[in-house]
Amino acid sequence: IKDNIADLERREKHTALLMDGLSPVKGLIGYYMNDFLKSVVANVNAIIQPIWTGRLQVLNCSTSTSDEDVDLNYQFPVFSGNKDKPNKDVAYCSGGEREIINFAFRIVILRYLGERCGIPLMMDEVGVAFDELHRGRFCAYVAEQLRLDKLPQVFMISHYINQYGVFNNSNVIALNTEGLTVPVKVNQKAIIR
Repeated sequence: IKDNIADLERREKHTALLMDGLSPVKGLIGYYMNDFLKSVVANVNAIIQPIWTGRLQVLNCSTSTSDEDVDLNYQFPVFSGNKDKPNKDVAYCSGGEREIINFAFRIVILRYLGERCGIPLMMDEVGVAFDELHRGRFCAYVAEQLRLDKLPQVFMISHYINQYGVFNNSNVIALNTEGLTVPVKVNQKAIIR
C-alpha cells in the first residue's frame, strides 16, 4: 500500500507539473501570454491617450510578485479619474471608459492580424456613451486613421453621420432616411443582397 501511495503521489506531482506547463495562466504558456499581454496593454494605452482627456490607463492582468513566477487572472485593472487605486477590472469602468478601451483593444488586435487579414474594423454605435468632447476626439482620431490609411476597412453603424467630418468620403448606406437630413449621397455604391 505504501508503494502504491508513493506511486500515486509521484503521478500527482507529474500531472500537476504538466497541467501548470500547459496552463494559460502560469507556466511556460502563461509566461509567453504575459509578455504578449504586456505588449497589447501598452498598445491599447497608446491608442487611448490621444482620445481620452482624463486619466485612463489599463494595467496588465498579471498578479505575479516576480518576473519568474507568472500568474494571470485575465482581469485587467484600470486607473481612471483621480483614484489612487485601480478598478479591479475593465468591467468596473464607466460606459464611456469601457467603450474606448474596447475600441482600442479591437484596433490593436487588427494591427496584430495585419492589414491583409480582410476583417474590417466593426463599430456599432461607438461613442454613444461619450460626452461631446470625447465623441469629437474619437471621431477626429478615426478620421485621422482613415486619412493615413491605417484603417483599410471600417464598417460603422452610427446616428452621427454629420459628426466631425468622419464620413465625408465614405460609402454611406442609409436604410431609412425618412425625416433625416443626410448631407452626403447615400446608397450610391451600395449593393445590399
